[in-house]
Amino acid sequence: MRVALFSISAVCYFLFNAAMFAGLKAQAGFAAPRRGAEIAVFTGNYLAFAALSMLQFNLVANWLVICVLFLFEIKWAFRCSWRASLLCALLVSLVGLGANEFARSLCAIAFDVPQSAFSNDIGEEGNLKTVPVALGFLLGALLLCVQRRVLRHGETAVVYGNDRSRRFVLAMGVLGYLYLCSILLLYYVDVNALVVKVWALKASVSVFASLSLAFYYAYRTAAVIRRSEERRLLEREVTEREHEGDKLQDIVRRDELTGCCSRRFAEARIDELLGRGRPLSLAFVDVNDLKGVNDAGGHEDGDRYLTCVAAVLDDVASGPDDVLGRLGGDEFVVALPDVPAAVLRKRLEEARHRLRTQSDSERSPFSMSVSVGVASARPGDDAASLVARADAAMYEDKRAGREAR
Repeated sequence: MRVALFSISAVCYFLFNAAMFAGLKAQAGFAAPRRGAEIAVFTGNYLAFAALSMLQFNLVANWLVICVLFLFEIKWAFRCSWRASLLCALLVSLVGLGANEFARSLCAIAFDVPQSAFSNDIGEEGNLKTVPVALGFLLGALLLCVQRRVLRHGETAVVYGNDRSRRFVLAMGVLGYLYLCSILLLYYVDVNALVVKVWALKASVSVFASLSLAFYYAYRTAAVIRRSEERRLLEREVTEREHEGDKLQDIVRRDELTGCCSRRFAEARIDELLGRGRPLSLAFVDVNDLKGVNDAGGHEDGDRYLTCVAAVLDDVASGPDDVLGRLGGDEFVVALPDVPAAVLRKRLEEARHRLRTQSDSERSPFSMSVSVGVASARPGDDAASLVARADAAMYEDKRAGREAR
């Protein structure tokens, strides 16, 4: 009979052990356990239960030893952190202890025997510990399965992932476990009183209810914190992408060498000004002999030539709505709204003079000059037609310059 009861309790504990592994894999976000870990943990723990019973350890010491065993076994089996292993070991032990105390209290009521009949003294005649232990582990396996079904959306991993929530659940678990351990002392009191048995029954239910509420509160807190962190990360990512977008737009709008508007952006700005119906004067500026400077001094001198031209033209286009764009390799455009063509020509002559005074210097060891054509906007003009007229005027200026030489 005793052998049969021990066999049944072994089967029930195996089911509890299997439910524990399934729950940890499904809920805690752990990696797959080591191969053979489930059988090794079951064998080690059941042998420990048997040894502790045969050595007639106090039930409090018995369950404290089991909790420590769970701590090292979960750490080894799942390769998780010590903090996660500690919390898992405590919760699994609490489920096992609470279910065992519940089953022992029910059996004490059903058999009308004192709770001392289920102490750890299994050598004592009439000790019925094996029956409620088997029922307790069966009930614990059922509780772990129900928990796995209820917590299907990573709630346990959310709690484990937040330090504050994990510490709160750990503290509540420690208090509940110590309380249940203190109830184990009733199994050494030879009192067959219903109120004592009901008190022990109530203790298990109260601890489970308290821990469930604590876990729910911890999960809600951790979820709010995680969502806040995710929102902050999303806001930061959006801000970074906006900055990247601004940089890309700036690259598209600006010529990298001179800082002037790109051709496309300059033409768009000119079309916008023309669309408002504002008077507009536009100059087409061609850099003279850029190829010769490149051939003689290399592209570094050519780039320096272009940046000098862009700098003097930037002084010409100094208004908030003025446009300075680089159309191509050696071509620039200057558009000034509400400025007569004669005023624009005068400003460009001053720019030409500045370029001549900067020529053949230490910084610019070459001659610098530009050819300029100016046109005024007419009704129906767009950027292309206005630039084309200014370009034609620039060629006239270039030809006149050659004839003068």
